Amino acid sequence: MNFVLIGYVLPRLIYIYMYFGLRNQLPLSILDHFSLLLEPYLLFPYLFDLLSFSLVLLLIAFRDNLKIQSIQ
Repeated sequence: MNFVLIGYVLPRLIYIYMYFGLRNQLPLSILDHFSLLLEPYLLFPYLFDLLSFSLVLLLIAFRDNLKIQSIQ
């Protein structure tokens, strides 16, 4: 459950904060750089879900790898 929160919910909250929270606070030049990062997620929201799900799987695999190494 913790990996779902870290890999799926946390990146989504950061994304929402970056897009909505910082949009009115940052200078335009900085926002231009952020918009290059955010634009694909606005156009393809399923891409963001896929990347988040991939991060969850990587975290679970990393945890299992640590468990296997600790057993050996």
